[in-house]
Amino acid sequence: MGNDFNQPLVATASLRVLAAILLCCFALPGCDRTYFADPITATVVDAETKQPLEGVVVAARWEMKGGLEGGNVGAEVIIMEAVTDSAGKFHFPAWGPLDVHVGFLSNAKLTNDTPEMDFFKSGYELGMKANFSTTKTMNGVGPHLFSEWNGKTIEMKKFEGDLQAYASYLGIFFPDYAFEGHCNWRKIPAMILALRDQTNIFQNAGIHTGTFYTSLSMNDGFGCGPFEQFLKEHGQRN
Repeated sequence: MGNDFNQPLVATASLRVLAAILLCCFALPGCDRTYFADPITATVVDAETKQPLEGVVVAARWEMKGGLEGGNVGAEVIIMEAVTDSAGKFHFPAWGPLDVHVGFLSNAKLTNDTPEMDFFKSGYELGMKANFSTTKTMNGVGPHLFSEWNGKTIEMKKFEGDLQAYASYLGIFFPDYAFEGHCNWRKIPAMILALRDQTNIFQNAGIHTGTFYTSLSMNDGFGCGPFEQFLKEHGQRN
């Protein structure tokens, strides 16, 4: 009788312990994760000619995901940028170990597809690369991070269509991560300048279209400006 009577109390105590553990991860700063990443070096070529492409802007991001649906939680741990050289090569250095504050999302983490990389070169289709969904990457979510594109050759296709079609195509390129917290667009100046130059090509041809660059320009960097000063600091050309 006594043991049966105490079972609800034991269950209640267990739930309280579980709640305390969850409270730690959801509310206290002690639930941090530590990550470090390998360097990345790869080559970008024209998909048809297989010749190296110089001047391709590559933006890489290591982004936390989590929540109920496992989506983007708007927390970029690291954002880097590189531009391919005459041999078509780009490089991102290793980083870490770095302690990342999880915050109130206890399941937030760098997932198996990180890092994700965006590629832009005038006249070409936009590129995006992430890790493959393999057992290796599924089990490699931390603390040691790597890119399966390291040492690989990445192809970019020329855009098929006229300048008006290209303007419409680029008009949908608005990288969310560049707007989320801490003015992240300031970390990809080469991408912004390349899009500025492309926008000028459209406007000189009498094509008026909205791009990622025009959105920043018209809104003065969304409170992270002054935007014109940012352009001057990173080599604005007349």
